[in-house]
This record gives sequence, structure tokens and C-alpha cells, in this order.
Amino acid sequence: MGSLYACLGTQVVASRTIASIDLGTNSIHLLIIKKTADARLHVLHDRSEVVRMGQGLRQTGCIHPDAIVRTLTVLQKYQTYIQKYGCEQVYMTTTSAVREAHNQQETLDAFHKVIDFRIEVISKEEEARLSYLSIVSDLAQTQDHTHHLVADIGGGSTEIAWGMGTAFSQGQSVAIGTVKLLEGPLAGPVVSRENVKAAIEEVNTYFQAYTPPRITNCFYGTAGSFTQLAALERGLQDYDPLSIDQFALTAQATSQWIEKLFPLSIDAQKNIPGMHPDRADVALAGCIIALCLFHRLNAKTFHIRDRGIRYGKAFDVLSPFDTIVFPKTI
Repeated sequence: MGSLYACLGTQVVASRTIASIDLGTNSIHLLIIKKTADARLHVLHDRSEVVRMGQGLRQTGCIHPDAIVRTLTVLQKYQTYIQKYGCEQVYMTTTSAVREAHNQQETLDAFHKVIDFRIEVISKEEEARLSYLSIVSDLAQTQDHTHHLVADIGGGSTEIAWGMGTAFSQGQSVAIGTVKLLEGPLAGPVVSRENVKAAIEEVNTYFQAYTPPRITNCFYGTAGSFTQLAALERGLQDYDPLSIDQFALTAQATSQWIEKLFPLSIDAQKNIPGMHPDRADVALAGCIIALCLFHRLNAKTFHIRDRGIRYGKAFDVLSPFDTIVFPKTI
């Protein structure tokens, strides 16, 4: 790529295109983003695919061989996009599943037979920090003194991060996520009200160890469970991340979705307007964790943004920047 330069204040800004890959417990995400000479970030490509890296992890403590194969298949596909857009560098992070797995090194070795870029197994603290950055990095300067809290529900853990304005203060990773619930109290083809109660009890047990910050002005929710809830509330036929950006989700709506989903089969859930078919099996688990967050944090609303680790890493690498430009459809 040719060198383009411009001045942002006293700093010279080079144009560059990078890829940010986030390998989670349930899904693997690819973001391709370009920083232009005018210090804008242009989202070129953003996609996610379910690979269920956490398959069987709750029972065995290890990444299942089938999960490795599924992930390798998607990584090979992602490499075609990385080449298509001429990415100069690839940043790949992995979180709870690989971080906790007894066969972590075997898993990484298998990936490196197919890819030639570094995989960073990030700490719980770094995961919380990147979640926070993904949400607040493009907020208006008028919110510099606003106390934000960001919740990111993953397949293997839930990150809760807080700070003031764009400054990250602290975060905590709670070791409960949608896949763990799916392989625990919500396991089986039929979910009863007793199963739902058991799941809520388990999540609350994990959240009891978490101490909320003293002051929070605005609560944000990100990642698949929150964005799925926003899409369900809006009844979206075709999902567009911009269409749910800053959507205000309430505890009442979340509770109502638990009541709607648990009596239904997975196939029936897939037919609900706004439901992503690949997320139907973890949708109920996500609703339960979200509702428990509402209660633990005493939050009235969560403002939803489709961001997460892939965006936080890209913003961290490409900072400083002016604005983010999204295509009308990604």
C-alpha cells in the first residue's frame, strides 16, 4: 500500500489497514479496519461465525478436537478476507476458553499450522480493558466526565469494566458465560422453569463476588447476547449493527424474553423475528445473564453497541483517531 500522510495536530498519521480477530468461547470475530490520512477509521469488513470453542470445556477442562477443526476452517476463510483487503498486520486475541483450557498449548500449536500471525491469549484484566475501549473510544468529548460501565457477556465469561470518559479505571472478569450455562443447568433439549431458576441461581452466585463501582452514570452492553436482545426487541429481519447502536434495553424486556424463549424448542426460537439462527441455542442463557446483571448493578437500562474485543484491540492499535466510518451494510 502506498504511503499517505497527513497531520493531526502535531502528529503525523500514516494510512494503514489492519485485521483484528477475536476468538471467543462461542464465536470468532473478524474486523478489518483502515485508518486513513485524515485520521478516520473506516470499517471495511466485520463478520462473526459460531465455532463453539468452549464445547465440553465445563466437563473436561480441555478444548474439544472438533472445536479446533471448526475454528481452523473459519480461520482459513478469514485469511482470504485479510488478503483481499491487503491488511498490513493481523492482531488475534483469544479469551476465556483458550485461557482456561488445560490443552492451551496444543490448541495454539494446531492454529499455528494454518496461520502465520501471533495469537495473544489475553488476561482477564486486558479483556475488560479492551471491552471498555470498544464502547467509549468514539463517544463525544461532552462525556469525558461521565462514569461509564461496560458489560460484555461472552460464552465463557462476563466482563464488567468501568471508568470515566475514555479513561479505563478497572474491570473484572466473572467466570460465567452462555456456553457454560448451556452445558450446565440449561443442558438438554427441553428447558423447564426449574432449569431457568437453577441457571439464575448459578449466575447470581458468581456475581455475588463482584462489587459494583460506587458511581455509574451510563451502562453499556456489548457482544452477542446483548445485540441479540436488541435485535429481538426490534424484530429485525436483516441484522445491521448500526440499527441497534445505542438501543436502550430494559430489565423488563429482558425478563419477558426469558419467559418467551424457555418453553420453545431451538427450532422454534430460530423462527422468531430478530433471532440469529446460530445463536438460538445460547439466546436464553444470554438473557438470563443479562437480567442478573441488571439486578446486580441496579441498572435501569443498558445501551447496546455491537463492539467487543475486536474493536477494542483495533482502537487501541490505531489510536488516536477522529471518527469511525461504517458502511451502510457490513
